[in-house]
Amino acid sequence: DDLAKIGFMFGSDIPFCVYNKLSIATSRGEDLLFINKKLKQHVLLINPNVRISTKEVFMKLKKEDIKKHKVSDMTAGIYNGNYELIKRELYNCLEPIAFAIEPKIKEIKHRIKEYGVHSVLMSGSGATIFVLSKDKKKLLEIKEMFNEYYFKKLTKLI
Repeated sequence: DDLAKIGFMFGSDIPFCVYNKLSIATSRGEDLLFINKKLKQHVLLINPNVRISTKEVFMKLKKEDIKKHKVSDMTAGIYNGNYELIKRELYNCLEPIAFAIEPKIKEIKHRIKEYGVHSVLMSGSGATIFVLSKDKKKLLEIKEMFNEYYFKKLTKLI
């Protein structure tokens, strides 16, 4: 708890990373409701080695850009193992803004979807894209689609 509080001074998403548990984050990301369930999904992270200014992204965000999504739908998908519902509920209103600032991020997402994997989303304000799949082999193939200039990490969601 103390480490999460200290981490929050450096970034509102750090407490989530400190706890390393499936959670619903509210407020600016520091208020966490832990979900006692495992997804058993592999996660591929891809970043084109570019930096996106969180401040710039949020300055360009307009109220009408934000669509309401029920956290309860995503939570139900997680608890019931309904991966189609999870996939359908993946949403980040910051994507269009970050894509306009750095088109490489959009290209990553587009290439992955063209490859046939649709559980793809940009994390936070960018520039990392994450891909969820039970098919580790498919994620390894996707990982190889991107050259050595991209940061690529395959892991497993706890």
